[in-house]
Amino acid sequence: MIPPPHLLQNLARSRLLVSRAVASVGVGERRSNAKGAGMEFAAHREYAPGDDLRHLDTHVLARTGQYYMRQYEVHMQLPVTILVDGSRSMGQGMPSKLDTAKWLANILGFVALAGGDRARIGFWDGLRLEFSPFYQGANRVQRLFLWVASRQTASTGSFKEAFLPAAESMPSRSLVILLSDWWVEDFEADIKRLGANDRELWALQIVSREELDPTLLGQGDLRLIDSESGDEVEFSLDALSATSYRRTVDEWCDRLRRRVLELQGRYLLIRTDDVLEKIVWQDMRRLGMVR
Repeated sequence: MIPPPHLLQNLARSRLLVSRAVASVGVGERRSNAKGAGMEFAAHREYAPGDDLRHLDTHVLARTGQYYMRQYEVHMQLPVTILVDGSRSMGQGMPSKLDTAKWLANILGFVALAGGDRARIGFWDGLRLEFSPFYQGANRVQRLFLWVASRQTASTGSFKEAFLPAAESMPSRSLVILLSDWWVEDFEADIKRLGANDRELWALQIVSREELDPTLLGQGDLRLIDSESGDEVEFSLDALSATSYRRTVDEWCDRLRRRVLELQGRYLLIRTDDVLEKIVWQDMRRLGMVR
């Protein structure tokens, strides 16, 4: 799903807002923790043998007789990795959860590139994790869109199987955005791997309205088929079982939310029938993800 041109134009000045992740690569627009050659003066430090004398502050030398070097702010790029769950369960919904995830990956990738950051997409097809190249510069966004559009579901493997290989390839203190329905068993230990080395995690949980409200499927005797395992469950849906189901789903979503917040990340629940532009302009801004 390619975002419409008018939305991209309106987002051209937007930026991803992070709390733990830091700019650490390349030359970009974010102030980094590093000090060195730059345009904006930051501080003085004492001269050390081997320092570039072009940065010696001659005014301080003339006034005090002390040798001090001028240091400048260094602006770098934030590494952003967006992981998309393409397992078979993501094919549900109208539009599908996978189409919604791809749209969000395109939007967040565009905001990263427009803000001078470096971004790549990781796609889990249910069998293996594949990464796009790292893109930088808004003029590369069409390549990112084409890469995302070409990814397809291949198998039924759990999304959490992608976490270890992803964690091994991502720099510390970078931003990791996870797009999934999160119907993943025992994800706590695995998601912790992604948050290691001070990485900042954003978990966007994408669900269909039927997953939140089973009464939309009808009443009475129903048979549900797990799209990934093929397991079948027959049950009778009435008011009592629907209430129990909703409670279970709410507890599951809250469990994920609490785990992400414990890792100092951010969590957002998204329905496939939500107005997608509202997600960007209202929900993500409300949570301080995008400005």
